[in-house]
Amino acid sequence: MPSRHDAAASFADILENVERIEGYLAGLDREAFRRDALRRDAVERCLERICEAAYRLQMRSKAYGRSQIAALAGLDH
Repeated sequence: MPSRHDAAASFADILENVERIEGYLAGLDREAFRRDALRRDAVERCLERICEAAYRLQMRSKAYGRSQIAALAGLDH
């Protein structure tokens, strides 16, 4: 089983949290979001997870090189 911190898992974490944010924001305008502390906290936590995953990818890219990371993400086409 791959490590939870491998590149594919980090990309999956990013995508999952982007989708969560989209769900939390669906149907809200800026003012409704501003008034909803629970949703703001949820979005903030998702952004933290995205940053954590991006940091892990950055550390892996230094160790393995960008071309290998791009291949794992399917961006080498």
